[in-house]
Amino acid sequence: MLSRYKSLYPFFAAPVFLVFLIWAHAVAPKHYNPLSQHVGDLGAQGYAHHLILRLGLLLFGGMMALGVLLNGIRGRTFPILIYSVCMVVAGIFSTTPWNEELNYSRFASTIHGMFVQLADWMLVAGIFIQGVHASRPEIRRVHYAFFAAALAITLGAWFLPEISGLLQRLLWALGLYWLVLHFRPRGL
Repeated sequence: MLSRYKSLYPFFAAPVFLVFLIWAHAVAPKHYNPLSQHVGDLGAQGYAHHLILRLGLLLFGGMMALGVLLNGIRGRTFPILIYSVCMVVAGIFSTTPWNEELNYSRFASTIHGMFVQLADWMLVAGIFIQGVHASRPEIRRVHYAFFAAALAITLGAWFLPEISGLLQRLLWALGLYWLVLHFRPRGL
């Protein structure tokens, strides 16, 4: 079983995360706006259902990090390890509450935000590095196409804050798709 997990860990981790993500969206209050609000808001401090998303981040990040470590850390997998650890940290610390009048930890919110941003950039870097290490030109092109899309979405979220929640979801969907179908921890 362990050898199977070593080769298929993104295939196991992504659906686990999706279950928690869909569950978190299903119980979100009606005023939650996925177009402008980030996924992390579903795990915000003071929110009644915050543990759903936070547990999903912890499990996903932990499963991904375990998979990378079981395969051995290489230059091509190091950004994905950092991405995975960042997802764990984002699950441990939660963002600012929706009602900022509540007493909350600014430290936790800052840590959450920093590590989500770092996770996004490590995913983009991981996709690029997989392209660099690809042995065949057609596989390299696939990774570079994903890289270009991930980079455009990440930059778009900075310049279009009114739809940054939607762009974050697009990046995460693209990242999960890439991790499951195109990420190769042991080479191509």
